[in-house]
Amino acid sequence: MKANLVTLGCKINRCESESIAKLFADRGYEVSFDEGEADVFVVNTCAVTAEADRKSRQTVHRLAKRYPTARVLVLGCSSQHAREAFEGFENVTAVGGTYDKYRFVTEALDGNGTDDAFAIGRAYVNDPLQKRLKTREYVKVQDGCDRFCSYCLIPYLRGRSRSRPIDRVLEQTSVSTAKELVVTGIDLSSYGKDVETTLPELLRAIDHPRIRLGSLELSSITDEFLDAVSEDRFCKHFHLSMQSGSDRVLAAMNRKYTSAEFLEKVRLIRARFPDANITTDCIAGFPTETEEEHSETIRTIRAAKFGAMHVFPYSVREGTRAAKLTQIPKRVRERRAREIAAVSEELHREYASGRLGTREIVLTEREENGWTTGHAGNYLVCRLPSGTPLDALIPVILQELLPDGTIRCVAAEEEEG
Repeated sequence: MKANLVTLGCKINRCESESIAKLFADRGYEVSFDEGEADVFVVNTCAVTAEADRKSRQTVHRLAKRYPTARVLVLGCSSQHAREAFEGFENVTAVGGTYDKYRFVTEALDGNGTDDAFAIGRAYVNDPLQKRLKTREYVKVQDGCDRFCSYCLIPYLRGRSRSRPIDRVLEQTSVSTAKELVVTGIDLSSYGKDVETTLPELLRAIDHPRIRLGSLELSSITDEFLDAVSEDRFCKHFHLSMQSGSDRVLAAMNRKYTSAEFLEKVRLIRARFPDANITTDCIAGFPTETEEEHSETIRTIRAAKFGAMHVFPYSVREGTRAAKLTQIPKRVRERRAREIAAVSEELHREYASGRLGTREIVLTEREENGWTTGHAGNYLVCRLPSGTPLDALIPVILQELLPDGTIRCVAAEEEEG
């Protein structure tokens, strides 16, 4: 028996899918995350943008048609948002939402219905330990969100913020064989508020030689947090969510900080870790954004000197406050996104060029286009000669910035020898 897990969207979906993979493995299934013939498909959907919704629907419809004898189970944010879009195919045998995905799949496999498959979670649901299928392991420590940004559906689909107790996190991390742990959540910065602890306390408790953090909000960047991540085992890569560099647009987004406050947090990180890679997300063409406000965002981006960015044209999400505002034409949103992406590429090359000649430790992940490829601690994509061992932490010297923005490296002992 074969099970195929198709995961769209965020790292949290990846965590949840890997727990579901463990469920299948424990039942004797051969499990894969790469599409191919299977007896059961599980599609873990995403709804963060309209395009993510479209891809989720398209994926389910394609699998249902291509593999008509397979069972297809659908769950996640997109099916929570629009259940009816995934029904109507004979072999789509169960549709659920975001609540207790592990139990939903268990009951679907056993032929039992789940009455609360579309409930919104109120308490943290602790998934069983995961089946690690890649070189790094994602550690989900938080779910839900209380921020209610005006463009975002996620609080309505996943519910309010709730945290995984430290002892339950340590059950996973203490037995992990992964070379790198990625600690993540829907809103990682809110970790601990409901279980009387803090994110720094959690990070100090996790004992692992290489830890990377998921996306952070400004509220995380305190002296206590910076002290907690100062040890060498923490990757010096901080993904600090910005979304806009215009104060008026940030207020309209309900982001509750100014561009100056954002840049001050960037300064605090660099004061502690001058070589850190600070990356971000940005939404282009938010409703009512003017050309001058778009220019303000670009000025803020240049001041922050991000090492990389995820840039998205604004996507209308019905049910959010932003959807009721005056919308900017799609062509304008896309043009502004291209302009921001061009600045992002320029700043990436500036950051990467500044790291040439330095020593990093690369986690080798895959063979690709004649190279062994992986990420350095600062999240730069590094290339080593083909045949370099995979799933290994290798000290390297960063030697050459390649046209695609990756870096050619040489093993440090070869350079030093």
